[in-house]
Amino acid sequence: MSKSNDTVRTEAEWRKMVQDGAGGRGNKIRGTYQQVWNGTRGRTASGLYKSDLMMNAEGKIVSKKRSKAGKKKFAGWHKACAKAKQKLDVGKKGRDFVPIGGVSRDGKKLLKEAKQEYTKIKAMKVKKGKK
Repeated sequence: MSKSNDTVRTEAEWRKMVQDGAGGRGNKIRGTYQQVWNGTRGRTASGLYKSDLMMNAEGKIVSKKRSKAGKKKFAGWHKACAKAKQKLDVGKKGRDFVPIGGVSRDGKKLLKEAKQEYTKIKAMKVKKGKK
């Protein structure tokens, strides 16, 4: 069975198609966060521009909006952990890092205290919301 004339392409046409990319024109516009950050693409697949992106502390390119939302979501837990460390005087005495809920006694105490502080913080938020 022979192909119709409109589907048959010359070698030069195939070469050009491969160079341009199978996605055609849109292929050059959309890209990954990294490509948009470097300026090799215009926007991400979800439509974010470079002005919508930022580099986080780990050096990853992330959405400003999502980063801010994540910080807001975990702010209470971070405060609770900081208060618990202060209260238990953990993280001093030459040991800067104590994993919360880790194998050590300090870690287990720290987790218990952090959970208590977190419930207090959540209760305060609920009271503020009702007023």
